[in-house]
Parts: sequence; C-alpha cells; structure tokens
Amino acid sequence: MLLDAVSSFAGEDMQLGEWNIEALAATANKCVHGAPGVSFVLTKESALRRASGATSVYLDLSRHAADQAKGSTPFTLPTHVTRAFDEALAELADEGGWRKRHATYQARSSRVRSVCRESNAHLLLDREDAYGSILTSFRLAAGQHYEDLHAALRSDGFIIYAGQGQFDGAIFRIAVMGDLDSSDLDRLAGSLRRSLA
Repeated sequence: MLLDAVSSFAGEDMQLGEWNIEALAATANKCVHGAPGVSFVLTKESALRRASGATSVYLDLSRHAADQAKGSTPFTLPTHVTRAFDEALAELADEGGWRKRHATYQARSSRVRSVCRESNAHLLLDREDAYGSILTSFRLAAGQHYEDLHAALRSDGFIIYAGQGQFDGAIFRIAVMGDLDSSDLDRLAGSLRRSLA
C-alpha cells in the first residue's frame, strides 16, 4: 500500500506496520509546520529495492536513495527550506510528537465543529467520528454561497477551502493546522458566527 500523507503526516496516527504501508509521501509544511518546498517519501528498503524503471527523473526514488546513501542528493536542495524543516521536526519532538499535535488539532476541530453546528452549518458526513483531527467539511445552508462565505472570512484574516468535484459550491472545509492559539480560535469563532448568520 502507498499512502498519500501530505496533509496528515505528524497530525494523525499512521500504523505503518499494521497497515502494511510500503511507502508514504509527505511534505515539510502542513502538519509538520515547516516551510513549503520540500517533500519526502518514507519507504521500506525492500520496496525500494523492487522499484525500477522510473519514468520521471525528478521522482526516481531509487536515484534519490542511492545519492542519499552517499550523503548527497540528485538535485540542489533549497537549503533555507530544509533548515526550516529540520527546525520544525525539532519543534514537533519538543512539543510531544504527533500524539500531542493530534490532540491539539482534535480540540481545535471540536471547537470549530461546535461553532458551525450552532450556526446551522452541518457536517458533510453524518458522524463526527468519521473525521480526522485536521480538516472538517461542512454543508452550506440553503441560500448560502461559498464565494460570499470565503470573502467574509478572508476579510477577517481566515482562508477556507471550497468543495471539489460534485461538492463544488455545496460545502466548505476548514483546516486547523499551524501555529494557532486560543485568541486565533476566538476570532475564527466570531467570524464564523457573523458570516454564517
């Protein structure tokens, strides 16, 4: 199994052994809280040995692994971004690792869900336990338009995500990752109440 963990690495439980994950791809930003610009793959050595015939020079994991074993990389790294990534990983460890970050995100998401529920924006999925800790999708009420909600929240300093595919224009999504504190959540709650009224 290959896992896209770009938006969840360092924020959700990933049972690599139990789920038989051969490889996962993630990024230095999102839940890791580093700067965007570096992605990485964690893989089993046995899976890497089986990899061959890459059709992309940039995404040739065998080449990356061979160069890494020699202490090098096939391409020049953005040193400022990799330094920020290193600091973000140290911060993650100092703060208690993914479990602590997960608990923090869970508390934030619970608060956002509660405010939205009070403001008549219901969950897209019927069960709250169907969601992870990082991102929640809400249905737009009849007569509400995503563009108006986005503009209102943006004017207060918040960016939300639109629905995609069949959900375009029908839902909005809110993520809670990053360096947020209780005052940020208070401001978001107020903005949501005003914007969803």
